[in-house]
Amino acid sequence: SPLGAALAMTGADFEPNPINFAMASPASSAGAAAGARAVATETTWDAALSAPLSLNADQSSLPSSPSLPDPKTTMLDTLRQCLELVRRVKASHVSGHTMLSSSQLVQTDLVKLGEVMYKAFAGVDPVRRSSSAGAVESSSAGDGNEGPSKRRSLGALEAGKDASLDGTYAPLRDVGFPTSLCICVGSLLDATNSQCLDRYTSINEVEADLVLMVGKPERYLFDSKPCSSTRTSTTASTPMSAASLVNGAIDSSRLTFPTNKLYGRDQQLAELLHIFQHVLVEGGQREFITLTGYAGTGKTVLVEQLRKPLAARSGNFICCKFDKLNHTQPMQVIFNAFDVYCKEIAGIGGCSRKTPEIPDMPCYCHVREAVQKALGGNISVLTDLIPNMRHLVDDKVMATGTTDLPGVEALNRFIYFFRMFIRAIASTKTPLVLFLDDLQWADAAALELISTLAADSEVKSMLFVATYREEDVSQDHPLRSELARLQLSGIRINSLSLDNIGREDLNAYVSDVLHLSPRITRPLAELVHAKTTGNILFVVEILRSLSAEGLLRFSARSRRWEWDADVIQARSVDDNVVGLITKKILNLDNDMQWMLKVAACLGSQSNGETLIQLLLSGDRDMAKVSAALDV
Repeated sequence: SPLGAALAMTGADFEPNPINFAMASPASSAGAAAGARAVATETTWDAALSAPLSLNADQSSLPSSPSLPDPKTTMLDTLRQCLELVRRVKASHVSGHTMLSSSQLVQTDLVKLGEVMYKAFAGVDPVRRSSSAGAVESSSAGDGNEGPSKRRSLGALEAGKDASLDGTYAPLRDVGFPTSLCICVGSLLDATNSQCLDRYTSINEVEADLVLMVGKPERYLFDSKPCSSTRTSTTASTPMSAASLVNGAIDSSRLTFPTNKLYGRDQQLAELLHIFQHVLVEGGQREFITLTGYAGTGKTVLVEQLRKPLAARSGNFICCKFDKLNHTQPMQVIFNAFDVYCKEIAGIGGCSRKTPEIPDMPCYCHVREAVQKALGGNISVLTDLIPNMRHLVDDKVMATGTTDLPGVEALNRFIYFFRMFIRAIASTKTPLVLFLDDLQWADAAALELISTLAADSEVKSMLFVATYREEDVSQDHPLRSELARLQLSGIRINSLSLDNIGREDLNAYVSDVLHLSPRITRPLAELVHAKTTGNILFVVEILRSLSAEGLLRFSARSRRWEWDADVIQARSVDDNVVGLITKKILNLDNDMQWMLKVAACLGSQSNGETLIQLLLSGDRDMAKVSAALDV
């Protein structure tokens, strides 16, 4: 039954109705200008609907229906046929069958396409259709065999006016179809409704949306409702447990922010991967990469893209995150990063190199052998500052003592054996990427150590990648002198700069956040770009702020995000993201501010597990905490 088809996404049996693409086409008119338009419309639909539909060659690789199709496969097959129909209508216009270009497809054609798609999925025509000339006709029981005069009001065509649905049809969303599909069909049926902000204005827009749904169904069709992400923002006071916070469980009323996806960085990523290939794969000359840009431009996310190709080559990615306030001990950030690396190699405490993206990590026995061979009993020189290194060698080796030396000599000895350690772990079998994040906050001793390692000609298969904020590095900053020293030693410095992203890339980001097509989110993205100039960190905070104020909200009825464009445009915002976050912190209660202070004291060592323990340290409302901290 039609209802059974409509309930496909609720898990009920789905028995699709055959798509009747041989529906009646519009009638022609004897009038002069209006008559020519009617003939053009009829010719377009005759040409588009005449031949039997089949999958295009470029769609053959997409999932096809088995003998007993499941709901998703059936829906995809139907959408492919709809896409082919749209392309036929577009081709008819472009090839000269009508006097209109594809971008000027008349609204009546869009409505007609909406009727075809509605019947394809619901099994019936939209309930009623009325013309602006006053003619009202029922189409719910139509079988496609009526005469031209009954299918469309000829008077409306002659008057140059469009027929339209009177709004009494049952929206597909009310019976459980995916949100993106419901929006698409509804926007077509409402193409003549000037009050509908989402209505289509050209066949190109329809084709673009269908291409997205057919080509990436898990993203643009079946995943049309927010359901999963690494970073979320609560907009409803749904009770949440500590376990749900750890596991990232969320509901449909929460914003979801992509955390490891790039937007507008294709060129920089290509350059980064090219250098990676040259240095670590082809064994080219040593290079040092610097990425500059304001806070929130995505420097860290860009560098993180090296993890996957590096792990595929049995490589190691070591991240040193420098902190403006964490200067209690020189070079401590570097030592902590390598201590974590040694812990992972040794497999201590369940710590493993295995990741969801790369499940099959290689054995690192040869790394341990190389370390033991390079350092021997001298490993104890390093274990005071890198304690987990002791787990890479035998107990007998650790029992070997070393001679105490005075301050400067002890430091020189330490640096010498640390270089031996780096030479051992960075090899063609296990290439190494050392990521130096926020290098502008590094202490002078750390900068000198990094420069020494990078200039060591015996260090092979190692790539240094550093990020810093240009505005925080003055002309007399120690970082500039160390980079100049590297260049003098023959190290090539590759400088990449990241600016804020453009409007189209920002729209793609907002589309992913709200799980709506780029066509729908473009007006909101334009408003957000005007207020943030495309800084992703600023964009995230703006969207969270709009959500908290109810200007951006999830509608349970329409199963999609909605917003008040006029109010958002008139809303004043801070000049930068710092002011926005500062206001947010000051609005938290004393308990929340106390926890943030503790987390700030931990600096970059703070993590999700630590935060959860803080949340559980007192009698606190988990829903309130999660909403306040956006965890």
